[in-house]
Amino acid sequence: MQDIPNTSTAQQWRYDPDNTAPAASRTAIAPTIRRLTEPKAKEKAHVREPEDRYPWLANIVDINKKPPGDPDHDPSTVYIPPMAWNKFSPFEKQYWEIKQKLWDTVVFFKKGKFYELYENDATIGHQLFDLKLTDRVNMRM
Repeated sequence: MQDIPNTSTAQQWRYDPDNTAPAASRTAIAPTIRRLTEPKAKEKAHVREPEDRYPWLANIVDINKKPPGDPDHDPSTVYIPPMAWNKFSPFEKQYWEIKQKLWDTVVFFKKGKFYELYENDATIGHQLFDLKLTDRVNMRM
């Protein structure tokens, strides 16, 4: 029973207005320096143009690799190289599977209870309807 104090340990912080003696000095504990090894954050989508993130958007060709101006060019499709598909997230794969066949159409993509516009569609929505551009994903939206 020697280990148990008679009064509450909170009594050590009781204020005594009549005591003019300085409080007992405490030794300062030096703060420990932590080095955070945070991974580099992914670059925001709006910082780079789509052509920089997706080089195949720089020179657009249709799904049959026909450039604009070719008599057989199909403006409703866009060619996405096989190498690009390997770099896409599952979401991006789903989006580009739809968009590659509807290139000349503004696609409202439902995500949860919201509809969102991405890449060129987001730019069109911003220019025509003053919709705000954000950068929550790798794609401009």
